[in-house]
Amino acid sequence: MQKLYHGSINIPLIIIFRPLTGRFLTTYRSHIDTQQPNCLNKNVLQITYYRDQKEYFLAPQQILFFEAAADKTYAHTRHHIYRVKLRLYQLAIILPANFLRVSKSSIANTNHILSFATTIGTTGIVEFAGTTKRLHISRQYIKTLRGALKNRSNIK
Repeated sequence: MQKLYHGSINIPLIIIFRPLTGRFLTTYRSHIDTQQPNCLNKNVLQITYYRDQKEYFLAPQQILFFEAAADKTYAHTRHHIYRVKLRLYQLAIILPANFLRVSKSSIANTNHILSFATTIGTTGIVEFAGTTKRLHISRQYIKTLRGALKNRSNIK
C-alpha cells in the first residue's frame, strides 16, 4: 500500500470507496491511534450539530448515540436532539473507539450505557445513564456490545 502525504503534514491520504466495517475499521482506527494519536482522540476533527437553525459544537463525550431516520442523521444528548449532516458510516470512521455500531441505523457511546437487555425477538434495548432515552439494538451486535462494555474503563 502506497502512502501519500500532503505537504509537510504527516497524514496519509486514504481513499475509501465503501464503508469500513469489522476488522478493517479496527485496523484503520489502530493505525490512526499509533501513527497520529491526536487525530481522533483529541477532537481535532470537529462535528457540527444543528438545532433550531443554530450551529452547535459539542464534544463527542456529550453524545449518547447517533441514529439515522428518514435519510437524516441525528445526535442525541441527555436533553436534546441535534441534526448532523454526516452519514452513519462516516461517523463510524471519525468517532473515538468508545462509539460502537449497535444496529444498521445507530451508533452508541458505550461510556454512557447503563444497561442493556435482550428480548426474545431479534432486538435488545439499551438504557443510558442519567436519562430516560432508550435505543433498540440488533441481535448481531449484542456480542460486540457485551465485549465493549466489559472492556470499558469508566462510566460517565
